[in-house]
Amino acid sequence: MISVSSRHALALLVVNGIISLFSSAHTLRTSKRMRTPSAQECTIVVRSDLRLDDVDSDTFECILDPSDANGIEGMSVPIRVTDEQSEVMKQRLANGELVSNVSTLTMNAGFKVSDEGVLVPIDMENFEFGTREGENGRRLATVTGLKPILVVKVRDSEGRARSESLSQISDDIFGSFEDSMTLKSQMSACSFGQLQITPGLPDGSDTSVESPGVIDITIGASLSNDRGTIRNAIKTAVEGQLGHTLPGPYQHVMYVLEGCYQDCGWAAYAAVNSWLSVYQGVHYKFVGVQMHGKFKAM
Repeated sequence: MISVSSRHALALLVVNGIISLFSSAHTLRTSKRMRTPSAQECTIVVRSDLRLDDVDSDTFECILDPSDANGIEGMSVPIRVTDEQSEVMKQRLANGELVSNVSTLTMNAGFKVSDEGVLVPIDMENFEFGTREGENGRRLATVTGLKPILVVKVRDSEGRARSESLSQISDDIFGSFEDSMTLKSQMSACSFGQLQITPGLPDGSDTSVESPGVIDITIGASLSNDRGTIRNAIKTAVEGQLGHTLPGPYQHVMYVLEGCYQDCGWAAYAAVNSWLSVYQGVHYKFVGVQMHGKFKAM
């Protein structure tokens, strides 16, 4: 039986948690960094988590126009909505009205943007969706032929990175040296040999790749930051090193992080219908996790 004092302490914790939640939301809505968007729309991306509690979850983000992202191409930020608005978006996703990485969110009066997210007016009940210029529907995934993949081993501003060498990571994912059970082998098996993953570009023209299909980059952000900040920092660093925007000549890019320090509980997540998947900790080695990230992104 819980004592009266324990019940009071528990109630106080709950109340404080609720106050903190509303305080955070209020801070975001009143932040001076939030501004009226310059562009009329952003491209919606669905992020799918493979969680360690076996309960997969989808969240919505938007790729901002450079005019709303300090000139940065391809910056993605969370779409900040209420629970009710989130359910509306999930329903629209389920019935095909919203397609990840194809549909756009029309940012009408009342919308605000910053590097913390796209803030949807709290009283908005209906969303206006468009289609990204040049897109008429869902992209068709490459299911036959060669599929070049780039793997990025990430080192953060505090020096945190996976201890495995680039050669070991290449072997874990592509079987470049000894491993016979990998993403490459299983994708080939699932497609009856029709889809062949290549570590990097098959013609070997990506000379910046240090080990088959793998590069090592250092970012100017800590892994203690939120996912969006980390992801955008990686993209900027990789593009600076390779000299072209991602995905460039690759059909898929995998980020390998040392671990997770904020908003954890996931082994990997992927941008649905896109080119990116992200792995944390030792989970990048597991073929089942590799396959989840790859199939969700297709």
